[in-house]
Amino acid sequence: MCAQSSECTINDVAALLASRDFAAVPAGPVHQYLGLLLAWNRRMNLVGSQDWRTVLLDLVLDSFHLASFLELLDLDDQAAVLDLGAGAGLPGIPLRMVWTRGVYRMVEVRQKRQAFLAHALGQLGLPRTHVFPGTAEAALARFGPALVVSRAFKPWPEVLDLVQDHVPGRAVRTVFMTNEPPPAQWPAGWRLERSHRYCSGLVGLSESSSSESSSRWLWMVAASAD
Repeated sequence: MCAQSSECTINDVAALLASRDFAAVPAGPVHQYLGLLLAWNRRMNLVGSQDWRTVLLDLVLDSFHLASFLELLDLDDQAAVLDLGAGAGLPGIPLRMVWTRGVYRMVEVRQKRQAFLAHALGQLGLPRTHVFPGTAEAALARFGPALVVSRAFKPWPEVLDLVQDHVPGRAVRTVFMTNEPPPAQWPAGWRLERSHRYCSGLVGLSESSSSESSSRWLWMVAASAD
């Protein structure tokens, strides 16, 4: 049920996922999410493109790279996970189709986006996945997360400041989704635990897209022992 259903079938989605080495990802929920996202996108600015292929390759695939990155993290099913500034449900909604550890809360302060997220979750029925209608500060203080996910929320130093100020003891890992490699130096009290570079799903679609210009990064940052 993509916004232009005649141009987007489950088989289309499955083929595009397989072409990017994500054949194991269930195409049905992805297809359903794309339909919801693009339908709501006509009425409010959730994503920049109305083309389902672009949204899938440029935005949704990042969630599946994140899922692979998080597989090494030892997290139980009751651990709090916060997705700050969840907006259109990226990365959270596609992520929860394949990575279901912890109790995942998408933090969003804007009411229209809260409404979209709640509707999408009601349709998709993702396990232990919720919307928190409030500020990042309130969510961090209330839930004391084991994991924080930040994609285009605030500059990474500001996010680390928020975590430091609102999570006592900072026994938390923060994952940043970014287009930049990790810095060589970190603020006092923080360290890079690991990072991963991958290429945008759009690489290869045009001559102007190269693997270098389309590099994307995942950083996992933890409190240092200092």
